[in-house]
Amino acid sequence: MIFIVAFVFLLIQLPAIAILLSRLMRGPGRKPPLEPQIASLEQLASVSVVVPTLNEANRLQPCLDGLTRQSYELREVIVVDSRSTDGTVGLVETIADRDPRFRAIEDDPLPVGWVGRPGHYIPAIRQ
Repeated sequence: MIFIVAFVFLLIQLPAIAILLSRLMRGPGRKPPLEPQIASLEQLASVSVVVPTLNEANRLQPCLDGLTRQSYELREVIVVDSRSTDGTVGLVETIADRDPRFRAIEDDPLPVGWVGRPGHYIPAIRQ
């Protein structure tokens, strides 16, 4: 009786053993996996972030810290400064020394009568 039970269990396991052996037999003929390579900038996504600033040194640090933690999709961070007097540009340059994705540029001064960049249309409305 024990031999019959053992024989039945052997018959039940035969299909699983056949599948396992068929997969193991294909193993030696497989191609080796590809070696990982470092991606170049041309292969990566290109996202640029533009951060306009004017005397934002006290509030800019959390924003820049968050941007430094972004992955490879973030290619560059351009901080456009409107001639700040509180050290905003120095803060950006300090981060740029550690992370080459960051750079600060200074924009042209506002024309007379302009309230700011978002309100650049105000002088035209007054005319």
